[in-house]
This record gives sequence, structure tokens and C-alpha cells, in this order.
Amino acid sequence: MVLTFNSDLPLIGQQVKNKHKLIACLGASWCDTCSDWQEPFEQLAAERQQLEPNNCFVWIDIDDYPELVANFDLETLPVLLIQDHKGIYFCGAIEPRPSSVKRLLQETQIKPILDPGLYEFLIEIDEGKLDQK
Repeated sequence: MVLTFNSDLPLIGQQVKNKHKLIACLGASWCDTCSDWQEPFEQLAAERQQLEPNNCFVWIDIDDYPELVANFDLETLPVLLIQDHKGIYFCGAIEPRPSSVKRLLQETQIKPILDPGLYEFLIEIDEGKLDQK
């Protein structure tokens, strides 16, 4: 199941606080590639959650949360963030194919990438430190 910021923000925050791995796809409604990728991303999420239930798959429409995605390089969409409490495994534009994302999900090496702040934002939402949109 893919959660969305518009309807599942408290659940996302709770899962992140419980150290689930965040797999967030950033897209836009005006982006045809993103629209085409949304259903395969949902299928991938369902498949991967059977294998690894501590994964939290999230879809974020960048137009709905411009302040939240301000620290991401959004020159090319979609963008994928894979992060847990230890650090970031990937953050960048992706080729929207399940095989590409599956390969990235196998990554165990933390990358020295500037943290865009999404993971911390979600923990603060869960702890009630921030107002929800």
C-alpha cells in the first residue's frame, strides 16, 4: 500500500518514528511520467511490503507541499528518497521502472547526501511538534 501525504500523514509519521524505512516518491499531477509511474509504484509497494513489512511507501505531490520539498533537486521527476533512522540510501531522479527501484532497495550503504529534512519532518509531525496541513 502506498500512503499519501494528503490523507495518511499521521500514519506515515508513526511508521517513520517506529524506524520503518521510508520510500518516498515525489511527483506532480502535471508530470505524465509521474502519472504513468504511480500504478507500477503501488504494485511494487504491495510486492515489497510482503517481503519487508517495515517499509513505508509514500507518494508526495510536490505541488501540494512546495515547502516540504524545497530542499530536493526536482529538475527531473519523479524523484525517489529511500531513508531510515540510520541515514539516506538514495535520493534522486529515477528511471520509473520497478526493476530500477528494486535495485535501489537492495542498497545497504548509507550515502553522504545532504538530508532534505523529510524524515525529521515526519517524526516531528508524529510527536505533535508541527501542525499538519
